[in-house]
Amino acid sequence: MATAFTFRVAQLLVFDTPAHRLHHIVTTADSQTVAGVSADSSDSALLPPSPLNPDLVLPEDIYAAVCWTFAWALLHAVLFRTIIKPLSERCIRIPSKASASKSGETADARKPEQLGNLRKRGNSNRKSRQKYDSTIDHLSSEESKEVLAALAERTKLQVSMWKFIVYMVTVCVGIATLSREDWWMDPKLYFKGYPHYTNTLMKIYYNVGFGNYAYQLYTIFAEPKQTDFVQMLSHHICTLAVMAVSYFTSFTRIGSVILLLHDMADPIMEFAKCWLYCGNQMMADIFFAIFALTFLVTRNLIFPFYVIGSCIPYGVYEDGARMPRGYTEYFWICLGCLWVLQFLNLNWGFLICKMVVRAVRSGGKVEGDIRDQDDATVVGGSVRKEKDEGESEM
Repeated sequence: MATAFTFRVAQLLVFDTPAHRLHHIVTTADSQTVAGVSADSSDSALLPPSPLNPDLVLPEDIYAAVCWTFAWALLHAVLFRTIIKPLSERCIRIPSKASASKSGETADARKPEQLGNLRKRGNSNRKSRQKYDSTIDHLSSEESKEVLAALAERTKLQVSMWKFIVYMVTVCVGIATLSREDWWMDPKLYFKGYPHYTNTLMKIYYNVGFGNYAYQLYTIFAEPKQTDFVQMLSHHICTLAVMAVSYFTSFTRIGSVILLLHDMADPIMEFAKCWLYCGNQMMADIFFAIFALTFLVTRNLIFPFYVIGSCIPYGVYEDGARMPRGYTEYFWICLGCLWVLQFLNLNWGFLICKMVVRAVRSGGKVEGDIRDQDDATVVGGSVRKEKDEGESEM
């Protein structure tokens, strides 16, 4: 029974089984015949065709998206315990005096009263807080600050390591998917031949990306609130809406390009943050410069001018009717979400430019963690403003 269940889950994750194809053939044949009348008859020709993707299979497609969301959550839990947490502890160590106090070798004065507030600002996870309570209790105020700062940096490193892995996977799958196609570099072909066949690799890419953003939509509530919480929440909701509508209405060509463009800069940014938290300022500066250039080109140049700009002129049939015929509201819903994403991209791009100007004025170097100064930090594929507080540990 366990083997059969595992095989069924694997089928859903692959998302293109023979059963799916048989079901698609049957449902397509049924849709072409209504009450015994052929689809070629004049009566049925008056009805607008269904806007649904001809390769859509319900409810299996929805099950697959849910499976990929839980797959990301499971992968996160496994990697955090086996790789991310141990590696972060090796890269960022607790100050030596704190470690000695923890083992009972020293016993400094009790912490001052304000340490309670510092501890709340440090790590909100109960188990982790209890783990270091005995250590902090025997430290002075300055030493307590050092411990809390190290814990906060370690938590940030863990988050960045996880997101670097996530976005590297999505970008690699996206490049492998689109590089096999001959249309992804030409916006004129995004709508040509609509509706398009959704092959197995495209379905996998959609589910990998959708599962990632669906899982992030959960973690954004589980993590401490940031000052750009509303913007990030809007970004995730719009991204999920565009992916869902574009898949269900067979706009998978332009949908996959949008997903890849919005993920391209993220692994570079997270890699830069990893170097920063590990104390290597030079590598952090180099990869931040690469991230800034990639972000501005992909999200503020290619995305608005080549992707959004291709929707209005090319998203029509030969007779001038808007796609999908008879259901144009889906087109405008997607386009509206794209403009919301572009507004967010412009806002984050402006913050990135401010950071670049500040770095140039300081002699070409990002002084310290400039992304934390003035409540500015780079998080999740964008420049995020956040308070200088530690994030919760998984």
